[in-house]
Amino acid sequence: MKTLIELFDREPLENVLGMLMMNPEHVIFLGDKRIMREYRKESIRRFVTQRKLETKISFYHYRNNDYQDILSSFERIYQSHPGCAFEVTGGKEIPLLAAGAFCREKQIPAFYFDTRNNRFIHAFTGEPLNDIPSPKLTVRDILTIAGGSMMRHGHFQEPYYSEEMKTDILSVWDIYKRFRQKWGAQTTYFQQLTGEELFFRVPIHLQGKVAAECSLPILYALGERGILKDVSHQGKMVSFTFKNEYLRRFLNDAGIWLEFYTGLCAHQTEFFDDVQVSVVIDWDGSDRDPRDTTNEIDVLLVHDLTSVFVSCKTGVPSTHALNEIKLLAERFGGSFAKAVLVTSTPLSEIAPATYRRAADMGVSILEEEELFTKQFPQKLIDIAQNQFYMKKV
Repeated sequence: MKTLIELFDREPLENVLGMLMMNPEHVIFLGDKRIMREYRKESIRRFVTQRKLETKISFYHYRNNDYQDILSSFERIYQSHPGCAFEVTGGKEIPLLAAGAFCREKQIPAFYFDTRNNRFIHAFTGEPLNDIPSPKLTVRDILTIAGGSMMRHGHFQEPYYSEEMKTDILSVWDIYKRFRQKWGAQTTYFQQLTGEELFFRVPIHLQGKVAAECSLPILYALGERGILKDVSHQGKMVSFTFKNEYLRRFLNDAGIWLEFYTGLCAHQTEFFDDVQVSVVIDWDGSDRDPRDTTNEIDVLLVHDLTSVFVSCKTGVPSTHALNEIKLLAERFGGSFAKAVLVTSTPLSEIAPATYRRAADMGVSILEEEELFTKQFPQKLIDIAQNQFYMKKV
């Protein structure tokens, strides 16, 4: 295809599907200035560069509520690009009406995207374009299209999906499950250790910013799994060596293991096209201004066109936590996104009002009974496929 005419829409992903799947030489975006604002145009330019696409892109404006102005815009573009086709998935009502009439009169092919089956349909014949595969998108792609950017990982910069790190994550997770009630206190103990060294010989009871006591069962369990080395206990003193600097840092964070485990489970399903943990995002995509609005998303998953925004909480989530993950999913994933909150608590039992509120908001809750079973990875897949149902409480 040489030229594709794209009716610009507020839904970011719908603006680039034709470009990705039909591979035209030139895409001409048409839209109202109030919708096709400069930051949205810049997002598409950045996306084209990021994906290393050779597609030429242009932007033209019309007035959304002026039928004749819209038809005049179509006519001008058609005269200079006679072999064009229209992509009409997005756009407002009047432009869509005008596009239908114009394409019918000029016998121009027009297509729309069938979100249920992830394929384009010929608007006039109803015939699907079956030979076009769905694009494989990354977390970075999703954020860029929406006008943001993936700045960095919040907890770490190094890749953590090495085989050794996978084993370490599962080892700590097993220990966390056994000692959930004491895990927070042990994390507080590790937080009181000062210095960058890996070896420590310290009292069982520490008096730092807060009083903290070492749990010997947790300490020895970490030693048995190789997370700590040379664990010993003599009188009121304990000594041990952290396996590496990363684990030294990660064991200072009580909630990071829930994020790691969720990301690892998603990764091991081989269902998701991209899995990222602890993603720091910049709202306007600049990455440079320290005054920019930023957020951190615990886990972000992508499968086909669906993005899954996950917040992880070891305790009962607040209303603010529900609102935040829902807002982030809508802002950066649009209508294709899912908002999820993973909690290690039996939320539906101890805070049923919060559980119901999440259901009303469209935030899927994966709680204790899903998290600590072998079905947890499948639940993540079910959510992405719109096949997960919360229970009535």
